[in-house]
Amino acid sequence: MIPAPAAPADPPATAADSYRYAGSVPCRPLVHVGLLKQDERRFFYNLVRHTQRFSSMDEEIRLSLWEAFSDFFLDTEITDVSFRHAASIVERSGISLAEAEAVLWNEVFPVLYVNLESVAGVWAGWPQEWLKANLHPSVGPARRTGPQFAVQAVQRCWEQTLGYLVPHA
Repeated sequence: MIPAPAAPADPPATAADSYRYAGSVPCRPLVHVGLLKQDERRFFYNLVRHTQRFSSMDEEIRLSLWEAFSDFFLDTEITDVSFRHAASIVERSGISLAEAEAVLWNEVFPVLYVNLESVAGVWAGWPQEWLKANLHPSVGPARRTGPQFAVQAVQRCWEQTLGYLVPHA
């Protein structure tokens, strides 16, 4: 068996290299880069760069964020303790606010918002193993899609959390 080529340590030098290496996994191009228009190429390069940054987030950090953000979806009254806790996890994670927000909206929200719709939803929290099995890393900027009432409720929670991250003037 012929071993797969090692992924380059530096960013791809050419478009062909970008297609050949998605993160550190060798792969074949889906579309020849010469067939793409300039803005499509720019979009692709930004997507590859963005994907590598998000996929490199430490699993432990991501799990901590999932646990903190999952409190926003419990069938209980959310207190300042939850917002402070989420803010401290975001600060300690070392990731940007945009990355933290993307984790909330793209990874946690799509799975847990249904608990907000439930008459008798989960109120004690989700075990780590359940979160690991049901939530999945995603790529891209935060997407607020879902039932309007749930989006508004979680947006209020996010804004409350931001209040503990940004010093008040």
